[in-house]
Amino acid sequence: MDNRIGQQAIVDRNAFDRWTIATHQHDPTLASTIARHFSPHLNDCFQQWKAQGGNEDITPLDLPAYVATSTEEAAVEQKAAEANVKAEYANRVHDQYILIEIGTATALFFLGLSSLGKRGRLRVAYVAVGTVIFLAVAIVTLSWPKIF
Repeated sequence: MDNRIGQQAIVDRNAFDRWTIATHQHDPTLASTIARHFSPHLNDCFQQWKAQGGNEDITPLDLPAYVATSTEEAAVEQKAAEANVKAEYANRVHDQYILIEIGTATALFFLGLSSLGKRGRLRVAYVAVGTVIFLAVAIVTLSWPKIF
């Protein structure tokens, strides 16, 4: 079960316990104030429990509706966690693709500049820089774990 769902169950248990204490101390004002601050999930189960007669042997937290919803919430949380893992994977693939793209574009920029150089040394420098950048991108790309 997800931590937040477990924490909410603890909060709900404490709230119901405070309501029970206020009720047994014959303090209806405090009891109704506490009940107004129940979580929506607990409040729904609390209303069902009261409609069934408010049996002291079972609490609203023991009703199948409370347990089923908690299980459903845990399943939704699990699906969200799985979707988050997939999104992080896609983000890593995207980052690697962009880095390859920028590196390749930079290398091509320098190689393209070599056609503008009128002197031999400038042309050689542009080709050298473009080639070094392209090789660096190729080495980095090949050294990455293959995630795509």
